Amino acid sequence: MNRWMIVALLVSCGGGETEFRRLSPETAIVPELLDFGEVVVGATASLELFVSNGGQATLEGDLSLGSPGGALSVDMDALVIEPNESTVVTVSFTPTEFVDYGDELLLASNDTEQPEVVVPILAIGRDTPVPDIEVSATSLDFGTVEPGFFGQQFVEIANVGEADLDLGTTIQVGSGDFSMVLDPSGSTIAPGAATAVLLEYAPTHTGGDSGTLTFVALNDPDETEVAVELGGNGGSDVDYPTAIIDCPGFSEPQDQVLLDGTASTDPDGLDLDFLWWVDDRPADSAGDLDDPFADITTLLTDVAGDWVVKLQVTNTDGTASAPATCVLDTAPQDEIYVELTWDTNNADLDLHLVEDGSELHDVPGDACHCNPNPDWGTPSLSTDDPVLHDDRTGADDPELVTIKLPADGIYHVKVHYFDDNGDHTVAARVRVLANGAVIYSGSELMQRNDLWEVGQINWPDATFGVLDNPLEPAASRQCL
Repeated sequence: MNRWMIVALLVSCGGGETEFRRLSPETAIVPELLDFGEVVVGATASLELFVSNGGQATLEGDLSLGSPGGALSVDMDALVIEPNESTVVTVSFTPTEFVDYGDELLLASNDTEQPEVVVPILAIGRDTPVPDIEVSATSLDFGTVEPGFFGQQFVEIANVGEADLDLGTTIQVGSGDFSMVLDPSGSTIAPGAATAVLLEYAPTHTGGDSGTLTFVALNDPDETEVAVELGGNGGSDVDYPTAIIDCPGFSEPQDQVLLDGTASTDPDGLDLDFLWWVDDRPADSAGDLDDPFADITTLLTDVAGDWVVKLQVTNTDGTASAPATCVLDTAPQDEIYVELTWDTNNADLDLHLVEDGSELHDVPGDACHCNPNPDWGTPSLSTDDPVLHDDRTGADDPELVTIKLPADGIYHVKVHYFDDNGDHTVAARVRVLANGAVIYSGSELMQRNDLWEVGQINWPDATFGVLDNPLEPAASRQCL
């Protein structure tokens, strides 16, 4: 007998404890299925595939898709994996149509036991999510309502789409005896959500009234407007006057905004009386209309936020129009905007914006009433300098500090209650905006000489760090 055969037999009969492993690669793949689900057309999603080699020889293979050159792609077409090592293969999916992109990934390798491994791929392209406006009723009949009384109805605006629905300015025409208790102009409705609009009918005469309410969907791709017909006391075929506002749509804080109603008309050419009012305003604002009875008026948009102004015209026969609406988006053009307001008329509070490393009333490190426009950042460059817009006393107007293009750094916001002038405790409120967006809003009860260290603006991160320090007496009361 051959001696090699004898050795083999002895080993075979020695109790079976010795294990022989083949000198070849062994492929393992996780997961065994790639499922992208639904991906929006034009977007890209990626999944990772882990390929490992548990054998005793180098694993070499080629990767390919069943349908190459399409919406699916692989970040490598060949791989080499040493024994007991692994690698990550990334598969990406960028659909171009709303269809099923099911495919499979093939790994052909030198693994003699698994020369081919197939990984199924599930992938579906879907349309871009869009909003879809829907109203609960296209007509509302208030029935019979006596003059001096009022009736109420509501209509629900729903978003049955899959993206936020942005509403524009609501348009109302017809009789002025119909009104919205809360105007949804400029609001946003989330997917699957709805908002209820309460309407009132308060007739001023014994005849009937008609009108139309139109909700404007700014981003619904197939339905930009939905109209709701309004009727009361049997309706009417009267031609009503029409209020029209030349509305600029935007302003900056402290702007005097011109509101022009001269385009308003009466179907019979009768003279018109004008009535303006502010229907909604930002919190802590005190700005108002210059003349609510003129055909052209101005509005002081003293603080940032959304303002809603209404105009109603009435002809010499006493027939009133439905109110026209103007929505003003009031936002600062300065990248940093800090606003201080308080709730009494005589107290004197001071807003301070302090450079990192400086203290209250330092010059030039504290932008305040005694240092209103210091030179910060790049010397002689004005756009990175803070500006205090008036040192005010009383609740009528805010104190503002702004920086148009701030230099990178940390800016500390502080409030000093300089003098009470008999007002004693006041509620101070601070808002901080970065690039037009509110990053902080908070309030504090203060007494004379209290120092409120509000927090810090981090730039260019445009974030705000709130301090929770207790109020303490100010160490100084004037710039030195």
